[in-house]
Amino acid sequence: MRKKDLAEVLKIYNEGIETGMATFQTEVPSECVWDEGHHVTLRFVAEVNKRGEEMNIEQEIRQLKYQIKLLKFMVNDDEFPFFMYALDNEFDETRVNAVMKILTAFYYRLNESNDNNYHSYHELNKDDESLKTLLKTYQIDTFEIYKTELPSISEFEHYLNCIFFNKEINVKHFILNLKRQSIHKELCNYLLNQLEGH
Repeated sequence: MRKKDLAEVLKIYNEGIETGMATFQTEVPSECVWDEGHHVTLRFVAEVNKRGEEMNIEQEIRQLKYQIKLLKFMVNDDEFPFFMYALDNEFDETRVNAVMKILTAFYYRLNESNDNNYHSYHELNKDDESLKTLLKTYQIDTFEIYKTELPSISEFEHYLNCIFFNKEINVKHFILNLKRQSIHKELCNYLLNQLEGH
């Protein structure tokens, strides 16, 4: 994005505000305020080419992949190994969200007797329609992930196969990257220990 693009960006931002769904903001900020609130290297715009034609889908995908590649150079993969793993394997947000919800349920099942507030939260979560809808996308039932027995590595592998049905997933590598990023570290150790015992 260049300085000359800012007026058009703010116009589009206003269109988003008018939908009532794109942001919690109610007014378009001044150019100065917007400029201060957005990191210079993370600003991208899609433009009509010199002949006045919009980029086709293939061009847009190539452009996005290149931009992601540039962003990855700016991020330390030692700090965010799972996110880098997700980027490298082109995981979409819905799949990653489904895995995170399953991991949270597993963590609850592993530690359910330790915290009453946590227990109440998960009892309510079992009936959450958005969770049911998300998991149903992958033919997973919410009550299945909240069963009373301890989680197992074979159960986790099953859910990964449901979610990433079109990809080869190395389960150990997947869990190690979660652990390295401190995402449910205790649960990751528990699953890795089971994996080692297989």
